[in-house]
Amino acid sequence: MCSRPSYIAGVTTPEEGRKHSVLVGMAFGLGFVVGPAIGWFVLPESLPPEKRMGFSWKRANPVGSLLPSCRARWSGRPSRVSPV
Repeated sequence: MCSRPSYIAGVTTPEEGRKHSVLVGMAFGLGFVVGPAIGWFVLPESLPPEKRMGFSWKRANPVGSLLPSCRARWSGRPSRVSPV
């Protein structure tokens, strides 16, 4: 990813470089969105149904997972964060 601008600048003219850089960026973005979606539809689930956890917004929130340790730090008592 870091060598992309230098490669595009080396093989294109300055006018075409912008266009090709945008196209490569769009391809990366599309791949990040479409790739996992294709995997979700094509690949089977490897975890048995009895071990799967349901969706929870509390667990999906990355900031929410940090709050228990922050509260413990501010209150002066040891953190007791559950892995779930």
